[in-house]
Amino acid sequence: MNISIGSYKVRVEILVAIVVIFWIMFGHLLCGCCRMNLFEGFREGIENNEELNIINILTNNLKKEEEKRVKLKQDVMSAKETEMKAMGRYVEQLCEYKTVRKQLEEAKVQELKAQLKVQQQAQRQN
Repeated sequence: MNISIGSYKVRVEILVAIVVIFWIMFGHLLCGCCRMNLFEGFREGIENNEELNIINILTNNLKKEEEKRVKLKQDVMSAKETEMKAMGRYVEQLCEYKTVRKQLEEAKVQELKAQLKVQQQAQRQN
C-alpha cells in the first residue's frame, strides 16, 4: 500500500519504520545525557511526591478558606435579606397602622358630627 506525501509516494511499511527509528533517535537524544540510573529516578520521583503532598495540603487549605469565605458571604447576604424582609414587614405594618389611624380619625369625626347635630337639634327644640 502506497501513501503519497506531497509529490512523494512511500510505502506504509517504510513510513512506519522511519517513524520508529526517529522515535528511538529522539529518545536517545533526549535522555542520552542523563547520568542517573532507573532507581535514582524513582527515588527522585518519591521525593518530589512529598513536595507535591505539601503543595496539595496547601491547595486544600486554600480551598477550605475559600469555602469559608463564600459561606460567610452567603451568611451575610442571608442576614441582609432577613433584615430587608423585616424592614419590609415594618413598612407594611406602618402603612396598615396609618390606614387604620386614618379610618379611626374619620370615624371619630363622623361621631363628633353626629353629636354636634344632636346638640344643634336639642338647642332648636329648646
